[in-house]
Amino acid sequence: MFSSQILLFSLLLWSSIAESLAIPRSNDPRKYIVQLSSSTNLLSHIRNNSFLTHAGTAGIGKENLQGTDGTIERVYSIGNFTAYLGSFNADIAKELSASADVKQLFPDDMFRVGIEDINLEYGQAVKQSGIYEQQAPASWGLASISSKDLFWDDATYKAPLPLGRGVKVYVVDTGVYTEHPEFEDNRAVKGANFVSDESDEDLNGHGTFVSGIIAGALSGIAKDAKIIAVKAFNSRGFSSYSSILAAFEWIYNNHNSADRALINYSAGGRDPYGIMDPIIEELFSVGLNFVRAAGNEGVDACSYIGYNELAITAGSFDINGNRDDFSNYGECVDIWAPGKQIISANSRYKDGDSYFTTKSGSSFSCAHVSGVAAVFLVHGVFPQGLKSSVLGFGIRNQLGRMDTSDTNLRLYNNLDGFSG
Repeated sequence: MFSSQILLFSLLLWSSIAESLAIPRSNDPRKYIVQLSSSTNLLSHIRNNSFLTHAGTAGIGKENLQGTDGTIERVYSIGNFTAYLGSFNADIAKELSASADVKQLFPDDMFRVGIEDINLEYGQAVKQSGIYEQQAPASWGLASISSKDLFWDDATYKAPLPLGRGVKVYVVDTGVYTEHPEFEDNRAVKGANFVSDESDEDLNGHGTFVSGIIAGALSGIAKDAKIIAVKAFNSRGFSSYSSILAAFEWIYNNHNSADRALINYSAGGRDPYGIMDPIIEELFSVGLNFVRAAGNEGVDACSYIGYNELAITAGSFDINGNRDDFSNYGECVDIWAPGKQIISANSRYKDGDSYFTTKSGSSFSCAHVSGVAAVFLVHGVFPQGLKSSVLGFGIRNQLGRMDTSDTNLRLYNNLDGFSG
């Protein structure tokens, strides 16, 4: 009797778990990303798979390709990278994944921007010939990146003029509160929104904070750069592969290869399908450098986001020059930048909250790197050599609590080299 009760309880428990995990039955459609092999033509692929052909193959657009057994909802084309979002049952998904046309098929999963939160207040600036000086900058990070010494003599941010003038920084994030005074003189604009059920406003604060570090009037590094807000994460900090792909496709299509520009991607999320590598390659091919966060799981970044030779991957250190415990680490992290208790623009300022707020995370280390990179782009550094310049000007062997696999390299803005 007792064993029967245990069995019944186990069955009920498994049923509850299965339901909570939404395990798909063969007749239950689920959203998938289908990445085609580089040699595959989309129209040929649709013709070769009869369940995708019922909408007809002539004049196929980028949305609403209807099929009897599945629906292609959106097509993504970024250079030689082609993928689509579709709703398919398990049988169709299995057939598609076995197709020679398909490189991989995976669920359109959700993932989250990783941050740690806190709260505070600051600033004041003057321009001298060839050098910008800001006494008591909003955040310690600004003083850090303009000092060759780990422990700087005074809390001053110094940088070579101009501070990123003419450079566009695409911030793929939760949006940006562009009316914040930190973005005076139209230095931040709304580009596109790929969160279907939200406005283009920053309802989370992460994107506004990141953008403040990059180009804010008091909290920013490249104060003359232009922020282009590309909203792909919702008010809770979540996004999906479909939203991210749409964001990068929009950037690719709207970027002028003659422009000096880069992408700040402070998400730092796991990429188990390796979907980012070919996209980063296509973006780089048109002159778009890609700066990303190492992540905040405190694990080896190689096992989390992996290594990409074209991207610049940033880990976090604190005001005492020690690697932050939350930061991912290892040889897949290219450079280390300030990331703990950083002060920047508060998106809730519009609601009467404080002008600044304080946050921690490798997202903000990433933003420091993007700010320095934007300044480099107006000082004779070409897009193809931006990563090597950022790493080449870094200061070696000053940081503590480093793993033996870490590259001990601290971000530096090459003040002496550009202003001398």
